[in-house]
Amino acid sequence: LYGLQSGQEPRPAAAVEVQQPPQIAGVDPLAEQAGQHGQFIVALVLGVIFSIDIRPADGPPDTPAQQPAGRVTLSVRCDTVAGLAADGTTPADGVILPRTEMPLYDGDTVYDVLQRAGLRIDHRGGKTDAYVAGINDLREQQYGDLSGWMFFVNGKSPSVGCGSYVLRDADVVEWLYSVRMGEDLPPKGEEE
Repeated sequence: LYGLQSGQEPRPAAAVEVQQPPQIAGVDPLAEQAGQHGQFIVALVLGVIFSIDIRPADGPPDTPAQQPAGRVTLSVRCDTVAGLAADGTTPADGVILPRTEMPLYDGDTVYDVLQRAGLRIDHRGGKTDAYVAGINDLREQQYGDLSGWMFFVNGKSPSVGCGSYVLRDADVVEWLYSVRMGEDLPPKGEEE
């Protein structure tokens, strides 16, 4: 034992008096403190829950507050792989989104309009350098190394990405799935 000299007997420990918290008529302070602690935990959990954005990431973003500056037509097709997927990601008729008129807001890009179409979009990069890797679970390289999504505006393949191409009123936007980097798609106009 520590602190004892050779031959010395240990002394019994002094009794420690435990004080009880004072009682107020009918109120148990420990229960009251536990209740306050529980209320704090509930408030903390609710604060976390209500601060989380629970909107689905792949759904359409909020509609801009401004009035539309015009309209564009958008379609999404996968004719090159129509009906090939057993899970339904490739519709038998190749139509994921038929020709649909969409509102056009000032500064809208091809990517902005695609996002508002309500499809599941898988992309990489930021807004201006967005690369669309998948639409409605049909992804790039799903049907070979050269397969993926291409977009056309007014029948032409732009030389910039979908997040940089600013649309004009009455533009027609087509998203087409190719398995051979566009060689298997119907002929389109020259690149813009």
